[in-house]
Amino acid sequence: ATDLDSAITVIIQNTCSILSCDRATLFLVDDFHSELVIRQAVGIKDIRIPLTAGIAGHVYQTGSKLNIPHAYNDSRFNRETDKKTGYYTHSILCTPVWDANGETVAVLQAINKIDTNMTQEDENLMSDIGENRAEDG
Repeated sequence: ATDLDSAITVIIQNTCSILSCDRATLFLVDDFHSELVIRQAVGIKDIRIPLTAGIAGHVYQTGSKLNIPHAYNDSRFNRETDKKTGYYTHSILCTPVWDANGETVAVLQAINKIDTNMTQEDENLMSDIGENRAEDG
């Protein structure tokens, strides 16, 4: 595993642990191909979506976090990833991750908080995770 893969694993594990969610996903920005790429996530690898697709694409485009309690009721939700993986996404908390120059380099999603919906405190924690990752480089 590369240093990047190891860092992604730590981010995913910390996000799941801190937010008590079933899964987390880190989409890396691939400007060359105009895609968001999941290099690694719990249960899945190498999924690519257009920069404008789904919740992650919306967060990338706007630079704003989203807290979505019912993913399938949100028109921005891209069901294709669930279809590919067989997983069912109930709720999503999604935030951009910026580099030191303020450029969005990734999008972090926490998926399916265990036993409840994501809260304002979860949103604050998620922002902290994203900001700490970007600062750590």
